[in-house]
Parts: sequence; C-alpha cells; structure tokens
Amino acid sequence: MIKFRKDNTKLILIYEPDDDPRWVLYKFKENQPIHLIGTYTLNKNILYNLDIGSIDFDSLDNDLEEYEKHHKFEFVIANVEDNYYKLDSNVFSLGITVYIDKDVKIEKKLFTSVKNISVLKKINDILKKDFYIGGSNNENIPYKEYIKLLNKFPNNYELIKYAESRLSGIIREYIEGANDAENSYQKYLNKKSGYRGENLLVRFESNEHYKYETILSKLKKMLEREDEYKEKDWQIEILEIIQLIYPKYISVFQNVPIKDVYNSTTRYLDYALIDVNGNLDIAEIKKPSGFNVVSTTTYRDNHIPMRELSGSIMQVEKYIFYLNKCGLKADKNLSLRYKDQNY
Repeated sequence: MIKFRKDNTKLILIYEPDDDPRWVLYKFKENQPIHLIGTYTLNKNILYNLDIGSIDFDSLDNDLEEYEKHHKFEFVIANVEDNYYKLDSNVFSLGITVYIDKDVKIEKKLFTSVKNISVLKKINDILKKDFYIGGSNNENIPYKEYIKLLNKFPNNYELIKYAESRLSGIIREYIEGANDAENSYQKYLNKKSGYRGENLLVRFESNEHYKYETILSKLKKMLEREDEYKEKDWQIEILEIIQLIYPKYISVFQNVPIKDVYNSTTRYLDYALIDVNGNLDIAEIKKPSGFNVVSTTTYRDNHIPMRELSGSIMQVEKYIFYLNKCGLKADKNLSLRYKDQNY
C-alpha cells in the first residue's frame, strides 16, 4: 500500500508491503533500488525513518519483533521550494522537474494511471521544460485542469473495448459473422464526455453585437446627411456595409461590361460582387434622394413599389438575363478581364 504524508518542508511517501517486507531490506542492503507500480524508483538514500546500517540482518529472519518493526518504509520524494513541492526527478525517472502546489491534496492518482502507467513519465515525453501543477507560477496547469487530464486516461474497460475493436476490425475482413466490436467501441466513446474547448461563439458574440450596432449607427448618420454625399461615395460606403454583413464576398468589380446580344451593344453593371465560390451577384445602389421606395398609400391593403424601385429591379433582371444568355462565353470573358485584380 502506498500513502503520502506532508510536513512543512518535505513530502513523504509511505510504503507498506502487502507481503513479506524483508525483500525491501535485502535490496537496500545490496545497494539496489526498489521499483513500485511502474512509477517510483526508491533507494535507501532517501529513507526517512530508517538507517539500513543499523539493522541486524542476522536476527531479522528469526526475531519476530525485529521483523515487525520494519514493516513500513518512508521515503522523502520532494522538498518544499517557493510554496511548491519540488519532486525528486530520480524517484520518478524524469528528465524534467515537476512542482506541485503545497495546498494540493497528494494522492496516488496524481502520479499513476491504470495498468501502472506513470502519468509524469508521459508528460515528460511531450514536455521538455519544468512542469508546475497549481500554484502561482505563470505557466502552471491549474489543479482542476490537471485532474481533468487524468480523467482522460483510458480505464481498464476502455482498454479491453479498444483491443476487441482492433481484433474485430482485422478478423471481419476475412471471416463473416464476427461481432462488430469496433462499432461497439465507438458507441462507448461517444457516450463519454469528451474534451470541449473554448466556446468561440460566446467569445465573439459581443463583437458581433458591436458590429451590427456600428453599422446601424452609420446608416442612420448617412441618411441624416444624404444631401452631402455624392452618389459614388454613397455607393462605396454601402458596399463596405454589404461586405461586413455578408463576409462571403471577397471582391467587388465596378462597371462590369456585359453583352446585349439583341441590340448588339454593351451594357455595364454598376457593381458585381464575387463570393468565395466564384458566384457573381449584381448590386444596383441608389441614393435615397428624399423619395420613398414604396407608396405611402395602399393598393388593396398593400404598399406597392414606386417607379424608382420597380425600375431598378427591372434593370437588374435584365442584366441577369443578358449574363445567362451569353453563358460560358461571358464567364470566360469576365474571368480573363478580372483575373489579375486583387481580391
């Protein structure tokens, strides 16, 4: 059995063998370390409560009282340094130094996972610098997060399911009727609570609110000062707003020529917006100029489009018709014309 005890300056590991403890004593007598649960390497130099040289090995085999006196061993595995327990790297066979906050509850699970896997050795394999658990160090991993990390280690049941899934995947390639253990393993994993990173939607939600509030404020100011705008400047600012609201648009082209095959002439789109998929959308942007776009009175309980709005819609529909009529040829011509423009 392994337990831990703290004092003001040291962290002590207490080992009580479940069987005859004399094997430990004889190991130390021969200046050999003992290895426990794949995690700890302990030698006589860090014994806290025992001097090996004082043991009468001749009477140890026959003297029951002497035998029972050495049934528990204590080892110093860490010393206090700046409110941390600085673990003895030799004890844990580490190339890095690990520090644990003095206030952390020291338990076996901090160091050893299932199948006697040394947690700190696994960390040592992927980290080449000192490792802090809890405390005030700037690069510490909080204790709660460290516990979450430990909970991600596979348990015995999961290891068995994983082994079965690997075997099943191979056998089912050649033999029909084998259980689909791989599917069973995946179902098991799906039931487990997996890692979930930071919710970026929540993080940027306030930014989105700010973006739309800013756009609304700008539109109101534009409408208040519409007389001061040239139509060209008005169009540019509206296009900026469109690109903010619809970030799929990666480029805007002005005065885009399209062929009017029926009248043997060339028409020009005010603006064409290109999205990430290469689609082209048409934009006709007009200054309000104090006119309503729908009627103030109703026709059969409906406000109907005024001439300016109806005319703009008809114009856009005509441009779409011309583009569709020209088909692939128009697509190639526009691609060649704008291929060198920066998106």
